[in-house]
Amino acid sequence: MGQSNDSPNIDLNQQNIGKSLFKKFKGGDLKSTYLGKISDKGGKVRFYVVTEFRRLRAAIVYHGKSKLIFYNSSKKVNAQYHFDMPEELPFRLESNTLYFHDSNEKLSLLTLQIGEQLPKRIFNSY
Repeated sequence: MGQSNDSPNIDLNQQNIGKSLFKKFKGGDLKSTYLGKISDKGGKVRFYVVTEFRRLRAAIVYHGKSKLIFYNSSKKVNAQYHFDMPEELPFRLESNTLYFHDSNEKLSLLTLQIGEQLPKRIFNSY
């Protein structure tokens, strides 16, 4: 697709928070959404947060891959979390807190506060 796996597929500028970018490529497509940035107490950017859903054509069906990606302040991949379904990805980032819909439907909303360190695992990611 013309970009390295280490670089974001979407422009990580303030005006793009909440926006999605759709790209088609041979054999599939990609939707990238910039959720925003996570900052330290001094306001310095720690991470830029992007969700991605990629569909790849395999014969007559598509297979999907969902990712939550944290880019460092240099906009290089710091961590990636893989999910089975796009509905499991967070839909909002506000005040360093990620918001998820509860896939088990026990609660309507799940939140995760991100601090200085990223967790080893996020809910049912792998």
